[in-house]
Amino acid sequence: MYKALYRKYRPKTFDDVIGQEHITRVLKNQLKTNTISHAYLFSGTRGTGKTSCAKILARAVNCESDGEKPCNVCASCLESLDDSSIDIIEMDGASNSGVDHIRNLKDRAFYQPTSLKYKVYIIDEVHMLTREAFNALLKILEEPPAHLIFILATTEQERIPLTILSRCQKFQFRRISSKEIKSSLQLISKNEGITLDDKTYNLIINNSDGSMRDAQSIMEQLVSSGEKNIEYNFAANILGVVSTDILFQLINTIHEEEPGKLLEILDETISSGKDIEQLGKDILNHFRSLMLAKVSKDSLSRLIHANEEQYIEQSKKFSLENILLFMEKMINQLSEIKYSQQKRTLLEIVMLEILNKNNNFIETNKENEVSPSVLEINSNEAIIDSDVDLVDKVEMHINETSNEEKINITPDEKVPKESKQTLDLKRIKNDWNEILAEVRNSTRKLLHAYIIEASLMDYKNGKIVLGFSKEYEFHKNNLMRIENREFLENVVSMFYNMDIKVDSIFIDDKSYNAIEKDIETLTKLVGEENIKIL
Repeated sequence: MYKALYRKYRPKTFDDVIGQEHITRVLKNQLKTNTISHAYLFSGTRGTGKTSCAKILARAVNCESDGEKPCNVCASCLESLDDSSIDIIEMDGASNSGVDHIRNLKDRAFYQPTSLKYKVYIIDEVHMLTREAFNALLKILEEPPAHLIFILATTEQERIPLTILSRCQKFQFRRISSKEIKSSLQLISKNEGITLDDKTYNLIINNSDGSMRDAQSIMEQLVSSGEKNIEYNFAANILGVVSTDILFQLINTIHEEEPGKLLEILDETISSGKDIEQLGKDILNHFRSLMLAKVSKDSLSRLIHANEEQYIEQSKKFSLENILLFMEKMINQLSEIKYSQQKRTLLEIVMLEILNKNNNFIETNKENEVSPSVLEINSNEAIIDSDVDLVDKVEMHINETSNEEKINITPDEKVPKESKQTLDLKRIKNDWNEILAEVRNSTRKLLHAYIIEASLMDYKNGKIVLGFSKEYEFHKNNLMRIENREFLENVVSMFYNMDIKVDSIFIDDKSYNAIEKDIETLTKLVGEENIKIL
């Protein structure tokens, strides 16, 4: 019967386990000194050896030859290797998550083992148990019989109750290094009679994310192709990933300011059947490699086993600040792409934004940012914040000796007084198409696409308020990104030759209407000429 590679090459002793020496050393010593615990918790990412170590430990404690590892030849070991032992029970926490399953386990656990020294329960994905099931399991962990050993395995240790954690010996499994995965894959390829080039090994490693099982599954897919000499392009097509050559070309279009070429490469890649979400991840990983080439060539050498010089050369075309910004944009957009029905459009948008940002990089100084909801009153001192009540924010200070004395509230630049007299919402509405045309003709053409879905809601004291319906939340969020908002503010300010801020709301935003009502009340108290929105 055919066995999958990850089962065929599953470690049979602790010495065969790759990348977890910090764990296997402790377990071997416990076996040697006969200090076996009644409960273990193996946690870590998928495919790092948790279940393999659990199986080895279960065999070792029952092995007829005492020692630090199972002999794999005695009757007990062979029974375990054949999965025919009724004293070593493997359970899946996901399909046995209910309290009734654990109660049944509890009833059976107190019976003596049939043929082995210990009865061992291996519960995989134990974090899937319900709260009631954990409570039932806790009872037997508190007072376990001498013949019973629990080995719990999980990828999400944080979901396990502290009462369970405190009764287990905890072992954290690490991701397996690229070097260790490559060595294992080379051994497998030799045994299976196939050859792979270094770029193909690197492709498998990059897509396994530190998981040996994932790497072996990918290798199995390539072995199943029937090819004896597997090259990079063939492997990339089989796995549906984007080749590094295409990624280098794609990123070069950002540096060369070629949006048409960028969209053409995206179109060809997606049309060839590549998964859009996976393409986005491949682009993100490419940016990460450029970051490593920029800051730590040693790290690049450890993680990337091919095209190192090409990564280093391409990284010289971008600043580190831009590369980090590109990565941040990709990470933010990938979360939206995952659940969107317009995956392709979102990927095209973020790539064009990255191209635009690279060629029009503007450093932002957060220390100079001004909250759009602060007001200043000259004759009396008052600051109003939209997040708190009006009454709590107004502090009146009357100067008895001079009614003309101005109280300094903030050091921010003052908006020219003539702006209040010459600019109003009606004039802005008349000029709005011209302002939109300036944005459309600028280097930020995508910003125009966001703004046209907005309605001009209000203009008071140097601040334009744009309104979006709920269905255009994506457009609103992108418009209000610091770099986009400041660009629009700069366009409008230059158009009117004065300092103007921009804010946005949802059209049905009741909080905005409440703030407007507060401002109207305050205006009646102190006069409109003494109020200014910063």
